[in-house]
Amino acid sequence: MELLSYILMALWVLVLFVIPVALIGNIGKMRNRFPFYKDKKPLPVVTGSIALCLIWLVVAGAIGTLASPENLKIAQGSYEQKAADVLYSPKHLATNIQASPSTDNNFTSSQTNTIKQNLPSISSIVLTSENPPPDENAVEVHVIDVGQGDSILIKSGELAMLIDAGETKSGEIVTNYLKNIGVSKLEYLIGTHPHEDHIGGLSSIIQTFGVKTIIMPKVVSTTKTFDELLDLIKEKGLKVTSPIVGQEYTLDKATFEILAPAKKYKDINDNSVVIRLSHGENDFLFTGDIGKKTEKDILNETKDLDAEVLKVAHHGSKSSTSSEFLKTVNPKYAAICVGENNQYGHPDPETIKRIESVGASTYRTDLNGSIVFKSDGSNITVTTTKQPTESSNGAPQNKILPQANNGSGSTPGETCYIGNKNSKKLHRPTCYTLPLKQNQINIKSIEEAKKLGYKPCKNCFKGGW
Repeated sequence: MELLSYILMALWVLVLFVIPVALIGNIGKMRNRFPFYKDKKPLPVVTGSIALCLIWLVVAGAIGTLASPENLKIAQGSYEQKAADVLYSPKHLATNIQASPSTDNNFTSSQTNTIKQNLPSISSIVLTSENPPPDENAVEVHVIDVGQGDSILIKSGELAMLIDAGETKSGEIVTNYLKNIGVSKLEYLIGTHPHEDHIGGLSSIIQTFGVKTIIMPKVVSTTKTFDELLDLIKEKGLKVTSPIVGQEYTLDKATFEILAPAKKYKDINDNSVVIRLSHGENDFLFTGDIGKKTEKDILNETKDLDAEVLKVAHHGSKSSTSSEFLKTVNPKYAAICVGENNQYGHPDPETIKRIESVGASTYRTDLNGSIVFKSDGSNITVTTTKQPTESSNGAPQNKILPQANNGSGSTPGETCYIGNKNSKKLHRPTCYTLPLKQNQINIKSIEEAKKLGYKPCKNCFKGGW
């Protein structure tokens, strides 16, 4: 680079001084030597020489500007950045991951060091994808809003399981929900008990997703929904695994244990499959539609029953969630799957009061929409798809208490939507294409988003606002 600068400097001196002096000094000699110049005036020759020098001056200046050290550094940096973009692109990374070890051995250590020196470090490259890679150590529990019914998705790393799928008409809702967050197969599918508001949508799930293990209690029902489900399971070559109390299963970083049913009950609800999911220091208890009789049996047979999150049994019915059961579980969060303006009056005001008495924060699908609990093994964060409003069925709304041990400093229902500062797209908190945290902004309403110039995410708002 220094040699090129010296050459350019010499060219400038040649153009500005040497060539003009030589041309003007030889004008007189050329007039005496060649007849062509005898009758010519020297002025046009001098003018032409100066014009020629000016042209050379412009050309040399352009070359000098383009080939300056600063521009050469910029060009080199651009080349290196392009090389880094190719090297760190998802396609290239995927190719290298699949490459055999022998391919890597073709490079010597010195060649590898040379490549590293000529490329920017990966920490200097900013990722702006709207679909960041999932946290492999986190566990997510999605309480899906399916109206008056249950459906709960659990994700641990790349694995997923589903507990119930609401009514038959909810099958499409749950199917789309799972697809939107990137679920393509299920390790476990649990039908807690053969009531239509729990197993109705399971047929759609089995038709759409690959399922490894189906767990259902040894209870029969005479409904068409139940018969069609069993026929489909047989048609797909699958088998039903009966729950055995005390048996444990693994879901990547999480484990779950079967707590009930330990025996057969007359009431189908009491035969619900009950599981306790553990992830690090956090536990989740899923109770189906069990009543106080099954709760008592669980209390007698289970030593460790405490859980940070309780899925309240039977949509908050007064026949479930006894005070003794609540005190033993001692939840920080209670999630109720319930339909708005349902004919049963769920959740019962007495049940809400009992939940309040243990200091738990209550989330309801009729008020909060879909609810997502995210565990890192120590803390739990909560996001919902809509803000709570006063219940339309007359039941007093549980007080919104500050979240405990979640590290966010926010309160339940505070964040309604999440905006992407870069793309100006508005997302629901449960969207699988959420931007990186540094690109997120909390937006409380669609009206506020419109004023700020945000547009709806296609995955979150089908058909626009």
